[in-house]
Amino acid sequence: LPILVATPILVWLTELVAMKLTEKPLEEVGFMSLGFSHESEHTGPAFLGSSLSVTAKAENLTARGGRFYVVIASNQAGEIYRGWHERKFVHRESFLGKVRSLAQG
Repeated sequence: LPILVATPILVWLTELVAMKLTEKPLEEVGFMSLGFSHESEHTGPAFLGSSLSVTAKAENLTARGGRFYVVIASNQAGEIYRGWHERKFVHRESFLGKVRSLAQG
């Protein structure tokens, strides 16, 4: 049997695509985005080594200071994954300062 691509891999791929949509504009103003929530359905198989198309489309801004994205993954058979992903926008240096503090204990 062929090896299948698991749902967490598709979640990760769709988050990466959504992150890339806002990465450069946010960096230019000192911000970054963090994955906040994700809801999805994995509706068809994806085989390891097969071609996948992963897209993210920016939708509404959220009340929590972020943006929702509609995320889709498809292969030669059609759509195999669909969901939405929310990313929060945070001030980069403030966030990294908190991470450094927590890491130092």
